[in-house]
Amino acid sequence: MPLKWNLKKWLAVERDIYRPSELQALLAEKAGVQLSLQAVSALINGRPDALRVQTIQALCNALNCKLSDFCEVWPDSESEQQKRREVAGGTPVRLYGAKEQAKNQESIFPDPHQYTETRKGKPGKGQKS
Repeated sequence: MPLKWNLKKWLAVERDIYRPSELQALLAEKAGVQLSLQAVSALINGRPDALRVQTIQALCNALNCKLSDFCEVWPDSESEQQKRREVAGGTPVRLYGAKEQAKNQESIFPDPHQYTETRKGKPGKGQKS
């Protein structure tokens, strides 16, 4: 997806903000939101892979702007859209990955039903003696 993330440039040109700590303080003061310095730095210095609507709202409140002031999103080209459809075999695919756990993949947690006794050798909860 073509996305142009211009937050760093927009902050410098429109708000004279150059450091993440300056934006962090503005977010706390104007929007009442505390973001870690690492999170603010990531927003300024790179294009985010995912962004919460609450974060967008906090940025817009603190900076008194619209998302479109520092971010532009365009649809994929027709050839890119066609390529995705071909890879998917014409059927829609889940946007965020498979919902079900792979059958051959074991859980890292033990099955609590495999334990039938408590520590003192008495039957466990729900077990008959």
